[in-house]
Amino acid sequence: YYSVQYPESHPMIKPLMVFFQNGDKELGIKELEYASKNTSFSEAEAYGFLANVYFKYEFDYEKAFGYAQTLHLKFPKNSFFQYKLCEIALMKKEIKVTKACLDSIKNNKAHFYQGSHHILSANLLEITGGSTAKIKQLYNDGLAILIKNNINSAELNSIAYMGLARSWHLEKNIPKAKYYYKLAIDNTSNKYYEKEALDYLKKH
Repeated sequence: YYSVQYPESHPMIKPLMVFFQNGDKELGIKELEYASKNTSFSEAEAYGFLANVYFKYEFDYEKAFGYAQTLHLKFPKNSFFQYKLCEIALMKKEIKVTKACLDSIKNNKAHFYQGSHHILSANLLEITGGSTAKIKQLYNDGLAILIKNNINSAELNSIAYMGLARSWHLEKNIPKAKYYYKLAIDNTSNKYYEKEALDYLKKH
């Protein structure tokens, strides 16, 4: 799957793909689905890849959410799986699931999860109608935690930058909104995030 998708998301490496075997997205997904149902050691990895593939590239959020939920149910103490489920649940506006995952993530004192808790909480506040000032504060606090601890999470950064862009837009500061959407594009290969940012930049 990724031998096709990765060059699509990163055109600069396309010339190098001549040295690798040709990929097949459809076959890749079938193999991942087989692995999720018929393996033991690769089961979690297969579910994780499937949730990621359907969320980031295939625009099938129902399947992404289903795989992320299954992964969380099978490994309920895994903070990273909680984080991924929370990200996808926010996309689907599954508020109850999001809040439950955020409560669990908050208990993990690792800097990545503290940063992600701030950023995803800001995203939830956007959806549920929090104040713009509080939303911006949470996004910036989350980014500050990641930066201070040298944690480079491109997707998490992108979520924060897009949230800041939307917040600045609500305050009618279009130059700032465009600035943060450009940062979001530079930090993600998620097609949904790219589309939101590119659509905004085309209009403004």
